[in-house]
Amino acid sequence: MVKTTNGTPNLVSPGDLFTEIRSSEMAKFQTELAQLETEKKELVRSLEDTQRSLELATSEVSNKQERINGLLAQLDAIMSVKSEADSEFEAKEAELGSLGDVSGIHGKDAMADSSLSLLMHLDDNVDEAIKSQPAYKRLRKALRLSENRYSVALRQIGSMQHDLWRYHERDKLDARPDLATEEGLKKEVLQLQASLDQRAEEIKNLQNLLTTRQMSIEAMEKQVIACSKDIRRVVVCLLDSYTMVCSTMKEDPPKH
Repeated sequence: MVKTTNGTPNLVSPGDLFTEIRSSEMAKFQTELAQLETEKKELVRSLEDTQRSLELATSEVSNKQERINGLLAQLDAIMSVKSEADSEFEAKEAELGSLGDVSGIHGKDAMADSSLSLLMHLDDNVDEAIKSQPAYKRLRKALRLSENRYSVALRQIGSMQHDLWRYHERDKLDARPDLATEEGLKKEVLQLQASLDQRAEEIKNLQNLLTTRQMSIEAMEKQVIACSKDIRRVVVCLLDSYTMVCSTMKEDPPKH
């Protein structure tokens, strides 16, 4: 009951009282429900962002793993080439050595045998008087020098073949000079593996965050459901109270 400006009492009808109470309670619960819905939308948005981050991280890990596999294959190829080149070089060195044993002091290969044979032929068929001549000595010296030069040239060719075998893959590495060596490849693999491990840890954290946010959304949905039930209970309680007031005042409640 309230008073008018002239001091006379002004009775508030049960319908007006019920409407005021209902409006007040409904506004309060609607505000709370709207806040819960806003929080739920924010959690859903955050969940979607986390899922996208997880997908990107997983894709990056897959790409880096492929890169590591490619570098390891490249490293294996270089090691294989190096091993093959070393084996071939050693075989050629052994072959040259065995030829040297057969040819003697004057030769290390077929050309050396020819030179040696020529020297022996000269020695067998030339008189001792000629052997003592300076011209003969110069000829013999020239043949031996040619033999030695040829042997050195063969060793140089073998060494060049060895280097060619070892570095023939370098043309593929022009874009990444740091990967042109075995050490560079190993370093790159280690760096990629470290990055891969880091991304794997980030994926694990994202998965945990995803689980946490999913649980938060489920809890929020339960709160929304509980809030809706509270609103229904309040409305029912208000209706019961209003009906009781109308009954006490012997008035018929209006239809709402």
